[in-house]
Amino acid sequence: MAEANPPGLQTENGLEASFRCSLCGEEAGRVRLYAPGEAIAAGDRPGSKAVAELDRVVRRIRPAGQVSIVVETFYGVESHSVFPDRIESLSKAIRAADAAALYGITYAYAPFHCPDCGADYCGSHWSWERFEDEFHSGVSGQCPRGHFHVLMY
Repeated sequence: MAEANPPGLQTENGLEASFRCSLCGEEAGRVRLYAPGEAIAAGDRPGSKAVAELDRVVRRIRPAGQVSIVVETFYGVESHSVFPDRIESLSKAIRAADAAALYGITYAYAPFHCPDCGADYCGSHWSWERFEDEFHSGVSGQCPRGHFHVLMY
């Protein structure tokens, strides 16, 4: 498990953990869990600002009790609704800054993590590319040890 700075940090915007690249120490990813009705905060990345603006609009139609997670990685920022049965395990994984546990829930919660290596990598160390075919688009990549993973659909 990669060292997070700081592990399971409690912020005014919910739970947050930051994960460092196991090779160079740069940030590989950041995960934030937002409580129902809580506004997603815009970070300093352009994608983060777009996710926060979209959340402002969607929050009006979001089901009561809907929890959200925001995942920031080297290729962008994504927001996901969280199924109620995942909230407890997700909260526990973020508090423990456990990327393997996040990935175990769904790869989309820790796409910077290589489960084959058990390590987290930043964008400089993933060999990644966007793909698009007839039915899907997303990001795929190989970790520094050559393990192939779909990082985002």
